[in-house]
Amino acid sequence: MDSTRTEPAACTRCATCCRKGGPALHREDLVLFGSGVGLDLDGLVTLRAGEPALDQPRQRVVLLAAEVVKLKTREGTETCAFLDERRLACRIYDRRPAECRALFCRDPKPLARMYETDRIARADLLPAGHPLLSLIVEHDRRCPPRRLIALLKSLARGPDETAQAELAALLDYDASVRRLAVERAGLPGPVLDFLFGRPLSTVAAQCGARIREAGGRLALSLNAALPALELLPEVNPHEG
Repeated sequence: MDSTRTEPAACTRCATCCRKGGPALHREDLVLFGSGVGLDLDGLVTLRAGEPALDQPRQRVVLLAAEVVKLKTREGTETCAFLDERRLACRIYDRRPAECRALFCRDPKPLARMYETDRIARADLLPAGHPLLSLIVEHDRRCPPRRLIALLKSLARGPDETAQAELAALLDYDASVRRLAVERAGLPGPVLDFLFGRPLSTVAAQCGARIREAGGRLALSLNAALPALELLPEVNPHEG
């Protein structure tokens, strides 16, 4: 018997992987939704096409070519919302998504192989003809993340009243859609992150910009180094 042979390493349940962002969902995860199964739309967040996101296998920030639906993380952190911190255990372990089942920190190859394969979009989780689908399409058309980033890059180069006004209009439309969805359609607040993605102000903050309202006007402050923006590819300022 070879005494140097070691058994395959097992998960030590350190929860490190659970603190690096919620998993993206794939077509095989559709079975996790439905009556009595356990996953609901209010536990999801959509990263829209054009948003900056960490490509985990390559460990670099990219602009998403297509939308990604993920499990939510706890506010202000990268920790999966379904991690039980006290027990260091997954609260939906028996119903965990495919990426969680594939992930093993000491052997990332299985996750890398499936990472960008058969990802689902919002339309996969809403029935055909759902009245909100048209509103989602219009919201994406009116305030695309790629346009937000183009405007931030323009403003980072110096004052630009036209870009400032357009940025204010984007943020106002994004916020008004979310507000009206709650006030008039009666939608629960937590489901908005799935339906309309992260608020544009949150995406801007990820890029190093702080946006607030002061005296009825948009107040924008950009971090001196803007490290997140500098990592992103150049975007045509006229690109939608």
